[in-house]
Amino acid sequence: MDENNENKKMTYRRSTRHLDKKFHKVGFESEDNDFQHQLSRKALTHDTDFDEESENERELPISRSSFFSNSFSHLQLLIFSVILSLTFYSCPFFNRVATGSAAVNLYAGFGMNHGVTPYNELFGSSGPLFYLVNQIGAATGSTLILWLCEIIVLWGSGVMAFDIIQEMLNKKSLSTVIAASTMLAIAGISLGGDQGIVFALPFALYGVRVLNRYFIDDKAVKDEVFILFGISGALASLFFPLFLVIWVIGALGLFGRNISLRNFGRGFYQLLAGVFGFLLVFSVAGYYTLTTQIFFPTIEQAVILPFTHLNVSASGAINLAISLLLVLLFGLLSSWFYGFYYAANGSHRIWSGVLLFVGILSLIFVSFMQSYSPAFALVILPFSFMFIGLHVDREMLRQRSSFGEALSKYIRAAAILPVLGLIFLVAYPVADTMLNSSYISSERAVAAYVKKQSTSSDQVTVLSNSLEINRLARRASDVTLPPSYYPASYNQAVSINISTAKSKYVVVDNKLDLSDSLKSMLSSNYKNVKFGDTHFKIYQIK
Repeated sequence: MDENNENKKMTYRRSTRHLDKKFHKVGFESEDNDFQHQLSRKALTHDTDFDEESENERELPISRSSFFSNSFSHLQLLIFSVILSLTFYSCPFFNRVATGSAAVNLYAGFGMNHGVTPYNELFGSSGPLFYLVNQIGAATGSTLILWLCEIIVLWGSGVMAFDIIQEMLNKKSLSTVIAASTMLAIAGISLGGDQGIVFALPFALYGVRVLNRYFIDDKAVKDEVFILFGISGALASLFFPLFLVIWVIGALGLFGRNISLRNFGRGFYQLLAGVFGFLLVFSVAGYYTLTTQIFFPTIEQAVILPFTHLNVSASGAINLAISLLLVLLFGLLSSWFYGFYYAANGSHRIWSGVLLFVGILSLIFVSFMQSYSPAFALVILPFSFMFIGLHVDREMLRQRSSFGEALSKYIRAAAILPVLGLIFLVAYPVADTMLNSSYISSERAVAAYVKKQSTSSDQVTVLSNSLEINRLARRASDVTLPPSYYPASYNQAVSINISTAKSKYVVVDNKLDLSDSLKSMLSSNYKNVKFGDTHFKIYQIK
Protein backbone atom coordinates (compact mmCIF):
# COMPACT_ATOMS: atom_id res chain seq x y z
CA MET A 1 0.00 0.00 0.00
CA ASP A 2 2.82 2.43 0.89
CA GLU A 3 4.67 1.50 -2.29
CA ASN A 4 1.56 2.21 -4.34
CA ASN A 5 1.14 5.66 -2.73
CA GLU A 6 4.81 6.42 -3.30
CA ASN A 7 4.47 5.53 -6.99
CA LYS A 8 1.49 7.87 -7.28
CA LYS A 9 3.41 10.72 -5.68
CA MET A 10 6.32 10.16 -8.07
CA THR A 11 3.88 10.19 -10.98
CA TYR A 12 2.50 13.53 -9.82
CA ARG A 13 6.01 14.99 -9.52
CA ARG A 14 6.82 13.89 -13.07
CA SER A 15 3.56 15.44 -14.26
CA THR A 16 4.27 18.79 -12.65
CA ARG A 17 7.84 18.77 -13.98
CA HIS A 18 6.39 18.14 -17.40
CA LEU A 19 4.11 21.12 -16.95
CA ASP A 20 7.04 23.27 -15.86
CA LYS A 21 8.79 22.56 -19.15
CA LYS A 22 5.79 23.24 -21.34
CA PHE A 23 4.26 26.31 -19.71
CA HIS A 24 4.94 29.58 -21.45
CA LYS A 25 4.23 33.09 -20.31
CA VAL A 26 0.83 34.53 -21.24
CA GLY A 27 -0.26 38.13 -21.87
CA PHE A 28 2.50 40.07 -20.12
CA GLU A 29 5.60 39.28 -22.14
CA SER A 30 8.05 40.28 -19.44
CA GLU A 31 6.68 37.95 -16.76
CA ASP A 32 8.02 34.54 -15.81
CA ASN A 33 6.37 31.15 -16.23
CA ASP A 34 5.55 30.55 -12.57
CA PHE A 35 2.22 32.34 -12.80
CA GLN A 36 0.90 30.22 -15.69
CA HIS A 37 2.14 27.08 -13.99
CA GLN A 38 0.44 28.03 -10.71
CA LEU A 39 -2.86 28.94 -12.34
CA SER A 40 -3.10 25.81 -14.46
CA ARG A 41 -2.05 23.59 -11.58
CA LYS A 42 -4.84 25.17 -9.49
CA ALA A 43 -7.35 24.65 -12.29
CA LEU A 44 -6.14 21.06 -12.57
CA THR A 45 -5.98 20.23 -8.87
CA HIS A 46 -8.81 22.35 -7.47
CA ASP A 47 -10.92 20.30 -5.09
CA THR A 48 -9.35 16.99 -6.17
CA ASP A 49 -7.52 14.18 -4.45
CA PHE A 50 -4.18 13.62 -6.12
CA ASP A 51 -3.92 10.08 -4.84
CA GLU A 52 -7.01 9.01 -6.77
CA GLU A 53 -6.15 10.37 -10.26
CA SER A 54 -3.95 8.96 -12.97
CA GLU A 55 -1.10 10.73 -14.68
CA ASN A 56 -3.14 11.22 -17.85
CA GLU A 57 -5.90 12.96 -15.90
CA ARG A 58 -3.47 15.31 -14.21
CA GLU A 59 -1.49 16.20 -17.29
CA LEU A 60 -3.17 19.20 -18.88
CA PRO A 61 -2.47 19.64 -22.61
CA ILE A 62 -0.60 22.88 -23.03
CA SER A 63 -0.12 25.06 -26.08
CA ARG A 64 2.43 27.83 -26.13
CA SER A 65 0.65 31.12 -25.57
CA SER A 66 1.70 34.43 -27.02
CA PHE A 67 0.09 37.23 -28.97
CA PHE A 68 0.78 35.49 -32.29
CA SER A 69 -0.25 32.02 -31.14
CA ASN A 70 -3.55 33.50 -29.97
CA SER A 71 -4.04 35.54 -33.15
CA PHE A 72 -6.36 32.98 -34.74
CA SER A 73 -8.62 33.03 -31.68
CA HIS A 74 -8.55 36.83 -31.70
CA LEU A 75 -9.48 36.78 -35.40
CA GLN A 76 -12.43 34.51 -34.64
CA LEU A 77 -13.59 36.96 -32.00
CA LEU A 78 -13.23 39.86 -34.43
CA ILE A 79 -15.46 38.10 -36.97
CA PHE A 80 -17.99 37.36 -34.24
CA SER A 81 -17.85 41.02 -33.16
CA VAL A 82 -18.73 42.14 -36.70
CA ILE A 83 -21.66 39.70 -36.80
CA LEU A 84 -23.01 40.87 -33.43
CA SER A 85 -22.58 44.52 -34.42
CA LEU A 86 -25.21 44.08 -37.13
CA THR A 87 -27.77 44.41 -34.32
CA PHE A 88 -26.45 47.86 -33.31
CA TYR A 89 -28.42 51.00 -34.08
CA SER A 90 -25.27 52.54 -35.56
CA CYS A 91 -24.98 49.83 -38.24
CA PRO A 92 -25.19 51.84 -41.50
CA PHE A 93 -26.64 48.94 -43.50
CA PHE A 94 -30.00 48.97 -41.72
CA ASN A 95 -32.24 51.98 -41.25
CA ARG A 96 -33.39 51.19 -37.73
CA VAL A 97 -35.06 53.86 -35.60
CA ALA A 98 -33.45 53.98 -32.17
CA THR A 99 -35.49 54.01 -28.98
CA GLY A 100 -34.82 55.01 -25.38
CA SER A 101 -31.39 56.22 -24.33
CA ALA A 102 -29.84 54.96 -27.57
CA ALA A 103 -31.80 57.59 -29.51
CA VAL A 104 -30.39 60.37 -27.32
CA ASN A 105 -26.84 58.98 -27.56
CA LEU A 106 -26.95 58.71 -31.35
CA TYR A 107 -28.25 62.25 -31.65
CA ALA A 108 -25.43 63.45 -29.40
CA GLY A 109 -22.83 62.77 -32.08
CA PHE A 110 -24.81 64.62 -34.74
CA GLY A 111 -25.67 67.50 -32.42
CA MET A 112 -22.09 68.01 -31.24
CA ASN A 113 -20.95 68.31 -34.85
CA HIS A 114 -23.52 71.10 -35.24
CA GLY A 115 -22.54 73.21 -32.24
CA VAL A 116 -24.40 71.42 -29.43
CA THR A 117 -22.32 70.88 -26.28
CA PRO A 118 -22.94 67.96 -23.92
CA TYR A 119 -24.10 68.69 -20.36
CA ASN A 120 -24.91 72.33 -21.30
CA GLU A 121 -27.39 71.83 -24.12
CA LEU A 122 -27.60 68.05 -24.10
CA PHE A 123 -28.04 66.28 -20.79
CA GLY A 124 -26.72 62.85 -19.83
CA SER A 125 -24.98 60.78 -17.17
CA SER A 126 -22.28 59.14 -19.32
CA GLY A 127 -18.69 60.30 -19.12
CA PRO A 128 -17.27 63.04 -21.39
CA LEU A 129 -15.13 60.60 -23.36
CA PHE A 130 -18.29 58.80 -24.48
CA TYR A 131 -19.70 61.98 -26.02
CA LEU A 132 -16.36 62.75 -27.66
CA VAL A 133 -16.33 59.31 -29.32
CA ASN A 134 -19.90 59.89 -30.52
CA GLN A 135 -18.87 63.21 -32.01
CA ILE A 136 -15.95 61.61 -33.84
CA GLY A 137 -18.19 58.73 -34.90
CA ALA A 138 -20.64 61.12 -36.57
CA ALA A 139 -18.02 63.39 -38.14
CA THR A 140 -18.72 62.16 -41.68
CA GLY A 141 -22.46 62.68 -41.37
CA SER A 142 -23.21 58.98 -40.99
CA THR A 143 -22.78 56.44 -38.20
CA LEU A 144 -20.18 54.36 -40.06
CA ILE A 145 -17.21 55.49 -37.95
CA LEU A 146 -19.21 55.05 -34.75
CA TRP A 147 -20.19 51.55 -35.85
CA LEU A 148 -16.53 50.66 -36.48
CA CYS A 149 -15.63 52.04 -33.05
CA GLU A 150 -18.29 49.85 -31.46
CA ILE A 151 -16.96 46.80 -33.31
CA ILE A 152 -13.46 47.48 -31.95
CA VAL A 153 -14.77 48.04 -28.42
CA LEU A 154 -16.81 44.83 -28.46
CA TRP A 155 -13.84 42.94 -29.86
CA GLY A 156 -11.58 44.45 -27.20
CA SER A 157 -13.90 43.13 -24.49
CA GLY A 158 -13.80 39.72 -26.13
CA VAL A 159 -10.00 39.72 -26.30
CA MET A 160 -9.73 40.72 -22.63
CA ALA A 161 -12.20 37.97 -21.73
CA PHE A 162 -10.23 35.45 -23.77
CA ASP A 163 -6.93 36.42 -22.14
CA ILE A 164 -8.33 36.18 -18.61
CA ILE A 165 -9.80 32.70 -19.13
CA GLN A 166 -6.76 31.52 -21.10
CA GLU A 167 -4.47 32.56 -18.27
CA MET A 168 -6.61 30.79 -15.68
CA LEU A 169 -7.37 27.55 -17.56
CA ASN A 170 -4.94 27.47 -20.51
CA LYS A 171 -7.63 26.07 -22.84
CA LYS A 172 -7.93 27.99 -26.10
CA SER A 173 -11.16 26.44 -27.31
CA LEU A 174 -12.88 26.96 -23.98
CA SER A 175 -11.48 30.50 -23.69
CA THR A 176 -12.77 31.35 -27.16
CA VAL A 177 -16.23 30.00 -26.36
CA ILE A 178 -16.46 31.91 -23.08
CA ALA A 179 -15.16 35.11 -24.70
CA ALA A 180 -17.72 34.79 -27.51
CA SER A 181 -20.44 34.19 -24.93
CA THR A 182 -19.33 37.32 -23.09
CA MET A 183 -19.48 39.35 -26.29
CA LEU A 184 -22.97 37.96 -26.89
CA ALA A 185 -24.02 39.17 -23.43
CA ILE A 186 -22.57 42.63 -24.05
CA ALA A 187 -24.27 43.00 -27.44
CA GLY A 188 -27.57 41.67 -26.11
CA ILE A 189 -27.79 43.61 -22.87
CA SER A 190 -26.58 46.87 -24.43
CA LEU A 191 -29.78 46.93 -26.52
CA GLY A 192 -28.33 48.84 -29.44
CA GLY A 193 -24.62 49.20 -28.68
CA ASP A 194 -24.21 52.95 -28.24
CA GLN A 195 -23.87 53.03 -24.45
CA GLY A 196 -21.11 54.47 -22.27
CA ILE A 197 -20.78 51.25 -20.29
CA VAL A 198 -20.07 49.25 -23.47
CA PHE A 199 -17.10 51.50 -24.29
CA ALA A 200 -15.84 51.23 -20.71
CA LEU A 201 -15.90 47.42 -20.48
CA PRO A 202 -12.57 46.60 -22.23
CA PHE A 203 -10.71 48.86 -19.81
CA ALA A 204 -12.65 47.53 -16.81
CA LEU A 205 -11.87 43.93 -17.78
CA TYR A 206 -8.21 44.83 -18.19
CA GLY A 207 -8.14 46.25 -14.68
CA VAL A 208 -9.70 43.09 -13.27
CA ARG A 209 -7.20 41.01 -15.24
CA VAL A 210 -4.23 42.82 -13.66
CA LEU A 211 -5.69 42.53 -10.15
CA ASN A 212 -6.60 38.88 -10.59
CA ARG A 213 -3.05 38.00 -11.68
CA TYR A 214 -1.54 39.98 -8.83
CA PHE A 215 -3.69 38.46 -6.10
CA ILE A 216 -2.92 34.93 -7.30
CA ASP A 217 0.81 35.57 -7.66
CA ASP A 218 2.22 39.00 -6.83
CA LYS A 219 5.44 38.18 -8.69
CA ALA A 220 3.55 37.63 -11.93
CA VAL A 221 2.88 41.33 -12.51
CA LYS A 222 5.66 43.84 -12.93
CA ASP A 223 5.24 47.10 -11.10
CA GLU A 224 5.30 49.12 -14.34
CA VAL A 225 2.06 47.44 -15.39
CA PHE A 226 0.28 49.55 -12.79
CA ILE A 227 0.81 52.59 -15.00
CA LEU A 228 -1.42 50.87 -17.56
CA PHE A 229 -3.70 49.88 -14.71
CA GLY A 230 -4.14 53.55 -13.79
CA ILE A 231 -4.66 54.55 -17.42
CA SER A 232 -7.33 51.90 -17.91
CA GLY A 233 -9.08 53.05 -14.72
CA ALA A 234 -9.20 56.62 -15.92
CA LEU A 235 -10.50 55.62 -19.37
CA ALA A 236 -13.19 53.33 -17.94
CA SER A 237 -14.46 55.99 -15.54
CA LEU A 238 -14.47 58.64 -18.27
CA PHE A 239 -16.87 56.46 -20.21
CA PHE A 240 -18.92 55.15 -17.27
CA PRO A 241 -18.10 56.90 -13.97
CA LEU A 242 -19.37 54.10 -11.71
CA PHE A 243 -16.52 51.85 -12.86
CA LEU A 244 -14.19 53.99 -10.79
CA VAL A 245 -15.20 51.75 -7.89
CA ILE A 246 -13.15 48.90 -9.40
CA TRP A 247 -9.97 50.92 -9.01
CA VAL A 248 -10.93 52.11 -5.54
CA ILE A 249 -11.43 48.60 -4.19
CA GLY A 250 -8.45 47.43 -6.24
CA ALA A 251 -6.23 50.04 -4.59
CA LEU A 252 -7.49 49.01 -1.16
CA GLY A 253 -6.90 45.37 -2.00
CA LEU A 254 -3.39 46.06 -3.22
CA PHE A 255 -2.68 48.04 -0.07
CA GLY A 256 -3.80 45.13 2.12
CA ARG A 257 -1.94 42.58 -0.01
CA ASN A 258 1.35 44.47 0.18
CA ILE A 259 0.93 45.03 3.91
CA SER A 260 0.45 41.30 4.45
CA LEU A 261 3.55 40.54 2.35
CA ARG A 262 5.50 43.39 3.97
CA ASN A 263 6.16 44.85 0.51
CA PHE A 264 6.02 48.44 1.75
CA GLY A 265 8.42 49.90 -0.78
CA ARG A 266 6.95 47.98 -3.68
CA GLY A 267 3.42 48.88 -2.65
CA PHE A 268 4.32 52.58 -2.56
CA TYR A 269 5.90 52.34 -6.01
CA GLN A 270 2.79 50.62 -7.38
CA LEU A 271 0.64 53.37 -5.92
CA LEU A 272 2.75 56.05 -7.60
CA ALA A 273 2.66 54.16 -10.91
CA GLY A 274 -1.13 53.81 -10.77
CA VAL A 275 -1.66 57.44 -9.81
CA PHE A 276 0.68 58.56 -12.59
CA GLY A 277 -1.25 56.59 -15.22
CA PHE A 278 -4.56 57.81 -13.84
CA LEU A 279 -3.53 61.47 -13.80
CA LEU A 280 -1.97 61.18 -17.24
CA VAL A 281 -5.40 60.56 -18.75
CA PHE A 282 -7.39 62.79 -16.41
CA SER A 283 -5.17 65.79 -17.06
CA VAL A 284 -5.91 65.53 -20.79
CA ALA A 285 -9.62 64.99 -20.09
CA GLY A 286 -9.62 67.94 -17.67
CA TYR A 287 -8.09 70.18 -20.30
CA TYR A 288 -10.76 69.07 -22.80
CA THR A 289 -13.63 69.74 -20.40
CA LEU A 290 -12.22 73.12 -19.39
CA THR A 291 -11.66 74.32 -22.96
CA THR A 292 -15.19 73.24 -23.93
CA GLN A 293 -16.58 74.78 -20.72
CA ILE A 294 -18.24 71.58 -19.55
CA PHE A 295 -16.05 70.78 -16.52
CA PHE A 296 -18.53 71.66 -13.78
CA PRO A 297 -21.64 70.44 -15.66
CA THR A 298 -19.81 67.13 -16.21
CA ILE A 299 -19.14 66.71 -12.50
CA GLU A 300 -22.75 67.56 -11.63
CA GLN A 301 -24.54 65.44 -14.25
CA ALA A 302 -22.18 62.45 -14.53
CA VAL A 303 -21.23 62.10 -10.86
CA ILE A 304 -23.27 64.13 -8.37
CA LEU A 305 -26.84 63.78 -9.68
CA PRO A 306 -26.71 60.01 -10.44
CA PHE A 307 -25.30 59.29 -6.98
CA THR A 308 -27.61 61.62 -5.04
CA HIS A 309 -30.94 61.29 -6.89
CA LEU A 310 -31.96 57.64 -6.77
CA ASN A 311 -35.25 56.19 -7.97
CA VAL A 312 -36.29 54.55 -4.70
CA SER A 313 -39.77 53.53 -5.81
CA ALA A 314 -41.73 50.69 -7.38
CA SER A 315 -40.32 51.53 -10.81
CA GLY A 316 -36.81 51.22 -9.38
CA ALA A 317 -37.68 47.74 -8.09
CA ILE A 318 -38.98 46.86 -11.56
CA ASN A 319 -35.68 48.06 -13.05
CA LEU A 320 -33.83 45.79 -10.64
CA ALA A 321 -35.98 42.85 -11.75
CA ILE A 322 -35.17 43.67 -15.38
CA SER A 323 -31.44 43.80 -14.58
CA LEU A 324 -31.56 40.46 -12.76
CA LEU A 325 -33.49 38.89 -15.64
CA LEU A 326 -30.95 40.11 -18.19
CA VAL A 327 -27.87 38.95 -16.28
CA LEU A 328 -29.60 35.62 -15.62
CA LEU A 329 -30.52 35.20 -19.28
CA PHE A 330 -26.94 35.73 -20.41
CA GLY A 331 -25.36 33.58 -17.70
CA LEU A 332 -23.73 36.39 -15.71
CA LEU A 333 -25.85 35.83 -12.61
CA SER A 334 -24.99 32.13 -12.51
CA SER A 335 -21.31 33.06 -12.72
CA TRP A 336 -21.81 35.37 -9.76
CA PHE A 337 -23.39 32.55 -7.73
CA TYR A 338 -20.64 30.10 -8.69
CA GLY A 339 -18.20 32.68 -7.41
CA PHE A 340 -19.30 31.89 -3.85
CA TYR A 341 -17.94 28.38 -4.25
CA TYR A 342 -14.64 29.78 -5.44
CA ALA A 343 -14.58 32.33 -2.63
CA ALA A 344 -14.98 29.51 -0.12
CA ASN A 345 -12.40 27.18 -1.70
CA GLY A 346 -10.05 29.40 -3.70
CA SER A 347 -6.64 30.69 -2.77
CA HIS A 348 -7.59 34.36 -2.46
CA ARG A 349 -10.94 34.28 -0.69
CA ILE A 350 -11.03 37.89 0.49
CA TRP A 351 -10.48 39.32 -2.99
CA SER A 352 -13.11 36.97 -4.46
CA GLY A 353 -15.59 37.87 -1.76
CA VAL A 354 -15.06 41.60 -2.27
CA LEU A 355 -15.64 41.25 -6.02
CA LEU A 356 -18.88 39.35 -5.46
CA PHE A 357 -20.14 41.79 -2.85
CA VAL A 358 -19.31 44.95 -4.79
CA GLY A 359 -20.63 43.42 -8.00
CA ILE A 360 -24.13 42.80 -6.69
CA LEU A 361 -24.16 46.16 -4.88
CA SER A 362 -23.26 47.90 -8.15
CA LEU A 363 -26.05 46.06 -9.97
CA ILE A 364 -28.57 47.13 -7.33
CA PHE A 365 -27.30 50.71 -7.40
CA VAL A 366 -27.51 51.17 -11.18
CA SER A 367 -31.01 49.68 -11.17
CA PHE A 368 -32.19 52.50 -8.91
CA MET A 369 -30.49 55.26 -10.88
CA GLN A 370 -32.86 57.83 -12.34
CA SER A 371 -31.11 57.56 -15.71
CA TYR A 372 -31.47 53.76 -15.71
CA SER A 373 -30.91 51.86 -18.92
CA PRO A 374 -31.03 48.03 -19.22
CA ALA A 375 -27.44 48.26 -20.50
CA PHE A 376 -26.38 49.26 -16.97
CA ALA A 377 -26.86 45.61 -15.95
CA LEU A 378 -23.47 44.98 -17.59
CA VAL A 379 -21.91 46.61 -14.52
CA ILE A 380 -21.79 43.18 -12.89
CA LEU A 381 -19.64 41.69 -15.67
CA PRO A 382 -16.15 42.80 -14.48
CA PHE A 383 -16.97 41.70 -10.93
CA SER A 384 -18.23 38.24 -11.90
CA PHE A 385 -16.16 37.44 -14.96
CA MET A 386 -13.29 35.65 -13.23
CA PHE A 387 -15.85 33.06 -12.05
CA ILE A 388 -17.50 32.56 -15.43
CA GLY A 389 -15.76 29.30 -16.29
CA LEU A 390 -16.05 27.57 -12.92
CA HIS A 391 -19.32 25.77 -13.71
CA VAL A 392 -17.98 24.12 -16.87
CA ASP A 393 -17.59 20.34 -16.83
CA ARG A 394 -14.17 19.64 -15.33
CA GLU A 395 -13.48 17.00 -17.95
CA MET A 396 -13.06 19.90 -20.38
CA LEU A 397 -10.07 21.02 -18.35
CA ARG A 398 -8.38 17.61 -18.60
CA GLN A 399 -8.97 16.88 -22.26
CA ARG A 400 -8.08 18.70 -25.44
CA SER A 401 -11.37 19.82 -26.99
CA SER A 402 -12.18 21.28 -30.37
CA PHE A 403 -14.11 24.51 -30.62
CA GLY A 404 -17.32 22.62 -31.40
CA GLU A 405 -16.86 20.25 -28.45
CA ALA A 406 -16.08 23.12 -26.09
CA LEU A 407 -19.14 25.02 -27.32
CA SER A 408 -21.38 21.98 -26.83
CA LYS A 409 -20.06 21.31 -23.33
CA TYR A 410 -20.28 24.97 -22.36
CA ILE A 411 -23.89 25.21 -23.49
CA ARG A 412 -24.80 22.10 -21.50
CA ALA A 413 -22.92 23.32 -18.43
CA ALA A 414 -24.47 26.77 -18.63
CA ALA A 415 -27.99 25.35 -18.92
CA ILE A 416 -28.37 26.67 -22.52
CA LEU A 417 -28.18 30.24 -21.26
CA PRO A 418 -26.02 31.35 -24.23
CA VAL A 419 -28.65 29.96 -26.60
CA LEU A 420 -31.39 31.89 -24.81
CA GLY A 421 -29.21 34.98 -24.96
CA LEU A 422 -28.76 34.54 -28.72
CA ILE A 423 -32.51 34.19 -29.17
CA PHE A 424 -33.01 37.36 -27.16
CA LEU A 425 -30.41 39.23 -29.21
CA VAL A 426 -32.20 38.35 -32.46
CA ALA A 427 -35.74 38.73 -31.12
CA TYR A 428 -35.33 42.03 -29.27
CA PRO A 429 -34.97 44.35 -32.32
CA VAL A 430 -37.99 42.73 -33.95
CA ALA A 431 -40.11 42.89 -30.79
CA ASP A 432 -39.01 46.45 -30.04
CA THR A 433 -40.01 47.61 -33.52
CA MET A 434 -43.37 45.85 -33.32
CA LEU A 435 -44.25 47.16 -29.85
CA ASN A 436 -43.28 50.73 -30.73
CA SER A 437 -44.38 50.64 -34.37
CA SER A 438 -46.97 53.42 -33.97
CA TYR A 439 -44.56 55.73 -32.13
CA ILE A 440 -41.74 54.99 -34.59
CA SER A 441 -44.02 55.73 -37.54
CA SER A 442 -44.95 59.07 -35.97
CA GLU A 443 -41.28 59.95 -35.46
CA ARG A 444 -40.52 59.18 -39.08
CA ALA A 445 -43.51 61.21 -40.31
CA VAL A 446 -42.70 64.23 -38.14
CA ALA A 447 -39.01 64.08 -39.09
CA ALA A 448 -39.90 63.96 -42.79
CA TYR A 449 -42.24 66.96 -42.39
CA VAL A 450 -39.85 69.27 -40.54
CA LYS A 451 -36.97 68.28 -42.83
CA LYS A 452 -39.02 69.23 -45.88
CA GLN A 453 -40.27 72.50 -44.37
CA SER A 454 -36.91 73.70 -43.02
CA THR A 455 -33.30 74.11 -44.06
CA SER A 456 -30.15 72.68 -42.47
CA SER A 457 -29.50 76.06 -40.80
CA ASP A 458 -32.90 76.07 -39.07
CA GLN A 459 -33.20 74.82 -35.51
CA VAL A 460 -35.86 72.25 -34.61
CA THR A 461 -36.46 71.76 -30.90
CA VAL A 462 -37.90 68.41 -29.84
CA LEU A 463 -39.38 68.21 -26.35
CA SER A 464 -39.33 64.46 -25.83
CA ASN A 465 -37.40 61.77 -23.99
CA SER A 466 -36.23 60.62 -27.44
CA LEU A 467 -34.33 62.86 -29.85
CA GLU A 468 -34.61 60.52 -32.81
CA ILE A 469 -36.65 63.11 -34.74
CA ASN A 470 -33.68 65.50 -34.67
CA ARG A 471 -31.36 62.80 -35.97
CA LEU A 472 -33.73 61.59 -38.70
CA ALA A 473 -34.49 65.13 -39.85
CA ARG A 474 -30.81 66.15 -39.63
CA ARG A 475 -31.78 69.22 -37.64
CA ALA A 476 -29.96 70.29 -34.47
CA SER A 477 -31.18 72.36 -31.53
CA ASP A 478 -29.53 74.28 -28.72
CA VAL A 479 -32.43 73.31 -26.44
CA THR A 480 -33.33 69.88 -25.11
CA LEU A 481 -35.61 68.85 -22.30
CA PRO A 482 -33.70 67.96 -19.10
CA PRO A 483 -34.67 64.81 -17.16
CA SER A 484 -37.45 65.34 -14.65
CA TYR A 485 -35.22 64.60 -11.64
CA TYR A 486 -32.81 67.45 -12.46
CA PRO A 487 -32.96 70.53 -10.22
CA ALA A 488 -35.82 72.93 -10.93
CA SER A 489 -33.43 75.52 -12.39
CA TYR A 490 -32.82 73.27 -15.40
CA ASN A 491 -36.52 73.04 -16.24
CA GLN A 492 -37.21 76.71 -15.53
CA ALA A 493 -34.67 77.73 -18.15
CA VAL A 494 -36.28 75.68 -20.95
CA SER A 495 -38.96 78.20 -21.95
CA ILE A 496 -36.43 81.05 -21.86
CA ASN A 497 -33.95 79.07 -23.95
CA ILE A 498 -36.59 78.16 -26.55
CA SER A 499 -37.69 81.77 -26.98
CA THR A 500 -34.05 82.87 -27.26
CA ALA A 501 -33.11 80.13 -29.72
CA LYS A 502 -36.10 80.98 -31.96
CA SER A 503 -36.38 77.46 -33.34
CA LYS A 504 -38.42 77.31 -36.54
CA TYR A 505 -40.31 74.30 -35.20
CA VAL A 506 -40.95 72.96 -31.72
CA VAL A 507 -42.11 69.34 -31.56
CA VAL A 508 -43.80 68.29 -28.32
CA ASP A 509 -44.39 64.71 -27.22
CA ASN A 510 -48.02 64.38 -26.11
CA LYS A 511 -46.97 62.21 -23.17
CA LEU A 512 -45.15 65.12 -21.54
CA ASP A 513 -46.79 67.34 -18.94
CA LEU A 514 -45.46 70.79 -19.84
CA SER A 515 -45.18 73.56 -17.26
CA ASP A 516 -47.58 76.51 -17.42
CA SER A 517 -44.77 78.90 -18.32
CA LEU A 518 -43.71 76.73 -21.24
CA LYS A 519 -47.29 76.41 -22.50
CA SER A 520 -47.68 80.18 -22.29
CA MET A 521 -44.46 80.77 -24.20
CA LEU A 522 -45.51 78.37 -26.97
CA SER A 523 -48.94 79.98 -27.37
CA SER A 524 -47.38 83.46 -27.50
CA ASN A 525 -44.55 82.78 -29.96
CA TYR A 526 -45.68 79.73 -31.95
CA LYS A 527 -48.72 78.51 -33.82
CA ASN A 528 -49.99 74.94 -33.77
CA VAL A 529 -49.53 73.13 -37.09
CA LYS A 530 -52.46 70.88 -37.99
CA PHE A 531 -50.40 67.74 -38.58
CA GLY A 532 -52.91 65.21 -37.29
CA ASP A 533 -50.50 62.98 -35.35
CA THR A 534 -51.54 61.16 -32.17
CA HIS A 535 -48.07 61.17 -30.56
CA PHE A 536 -46.69 64.64 -31.31
CA LYS A 537 -47.76 68.25 -31.70
CA ILE A 538 -45.84 70.53 -34.06
CA TYR A 539 -45.50 74.26 -33.37
CA GLN A 540 -44.17 76.69 -35.98
CA ILE A 541 -42.72 80.07 -35.07
CA LYS A 542 -45.01 83.01 -35.80
